[in-house]
Amino acid sequence: MLPLAIALLILSASVADAFSSVPEFPASPPPPAPPVYVIMGPDSVPIARAIVDATEDCPVLMADGKTMIVTTHAEPDPDHGFPERVCSGDLPQNYTLASFGPTELPSVKSGPVNFGIIGDTGLRVKVKNNGTLPCPANLSDTIVEYPESAGVCFDYGEWKGNIQGMEQSLNPVSTSWPYQLMADELAGKNPDVIIHVGDFLYGETECPDVCPVDEENATKGFYDPCPCANMTSHGDQWSSWQEDFFEPSRKLLLAAPWIILRGNHEICTRSGVGWFRYLDPRPMPPLQEWKWQGVKQYVPCSEFTDPYVVTYHDVQWLVVDSSQVASVGGGIDHYDGDCPTEVTVITGLDPRNESAFPYTPNSSHGFDPSNFPAEYGNYTEIFAEGKSMLDSHKPVGLLSHRPLYAITCHKGSYLALDYTLQLAAEATGLFNSTIKFVLSGHYHLFQYVEYEGRVPTLVFGHGGTKLFDGDPNIATAVGATVLTEDGAPAAVITANSTMYKQFGFGLLEVKEERFEVTEGAGAAWQRFNFTIPA
Repeated sequence: MLPLAIALLILSASVADAFSSVPEFPASPPPPAPPVYVIMGPDSVPIARAIVDATEDCPVLMADGKTMIVTTHAEPDPDHGFPERVCSGDLPQNYTLASFGPTELPSVKSGPVNFGIIGDTGLRVKVKNNGTLPCPANLSDTIVEYPESAGVCFDYGEWKGNIQGMEQSLNPVSTSWPYQLMADELAGKNPDVIIHVGDFLYGETECPDVCPVDEENATKGFYDPCPCANMTSHGDQWSSWQEDFFEPSRKLLLAAPWIILRGNHEICTRSGVGWFRYLDPRPMPPLQEWKWQGVKQYVPCSEFTDPYVVTYHDVQWLVVDSSQVASVGGGIDHYDGDCPTEVTVITGLDPRNESAFPYTPNSSHGFDPSNFPAEYGNYTEIFAEGKSMLDSHKPVGLLSHRPLYAITCHKGSYLALDYTLQLAAEATGLFNSTIKFVLSGHYHLFQYVEYEGRVPTLVFGHGGTKLFDGDPNIATAVGATVLTEDGAPAAVITANSTMYKQFGFGLLEVKEERFEVTEGAGAAWQRFNFTIPA
């Protein structure tokens, strides 16, 4: 007979093995210091931000031995879930040494050459998504037990792509969220500037009590708790932003200054208040009425923001707010990735011509043709204003969360994204300038589309959030002509184009008369390399 101690050890190991399929999530230690970071604003002004407790004064901001002016950018608002104070102060351009309180800030260089790129990074916890997959009949009786499923298809098809866990893994599986893994790796590559192409907060609903084990075994059982169980907050509030972005970004925030794009997850009805508190480089907007957190109320948020340019010695970046577009195809998750076997011509979904759509758009996905004139008018103004700001002697990278001329697939057709933005860009002659490429996110994978007759498009939407559900490829599209309306020149997709669905990030290096782009992560770093003429 085994001694009691040994028996208990064996029993303990057996119990641990029995639950090994359910990931454990150690509690995060309290942050050692308030989040401190530098964002680049209009006129290339570096802006230091610090998030402190409501009871604390703003810390002292120093730059090259001088005390800088610091103000409260956002007051504590505990009634809306923001109990903290956000402090802000402008820094001199090209400072050498700066600190905010006890924290040393990254320096701003006049001629940065290495730009780190990452985007679409948040942990995806979204119960209702109006997905394209049907409810399996053999699940209907089981699912009805859970009240959260009332009125929606709450099967694995509805979960697919919507629930992530806290596992730090680069494998694109349903329970992995590798943002911190990649953020730390990117920080270690010593970038001069970080570009985040938008979409920070995906925890829009509370993590459910139960969810399917995985896609293959969806009918056999449920995780209890869900893999996302240790994500304790959801919705647009400080605790969610801390868990989803600030804590996993801690090293990367101090690695370099940031250029930050507003994504569609940061619109006013989603996480727009947090966006303006923490990441938008301008003063807080006035109170406006929005359906925020499911309730109509007055909150500080603006639907659109003006473009601005960040200029360096050898490159300039045109930052545009493309967060608000009611696309014909709905959200990016509503495309199924079903590509054709052959194609010669690719078009977009023109909101003005519903009869030409290859499928019927679903109004529940946010598409309303009546929105098009206002959105088109808004983006023609944004692009015209942005174009007027550019230095005609320097190459430009266009930064837009939503892509222009990216390629996706749906119901057997290739589509060019995003059509409203394409029309507005063409109407204003945006690309009759020194713009050399478009850098975007939104689409949850990596894509590089090179054209004959148009600047290339890069999509870095694979920085941590659940990857695109479908299995699209761009191989069949090589040689196809991409058309839009209003007299824009046609463009042909070249064989250098690629589309890849794995997690990753990028580095863009400014070279003489060219840009070198590298993509990958972990052991797959330098998975893809591209050269873009300057």
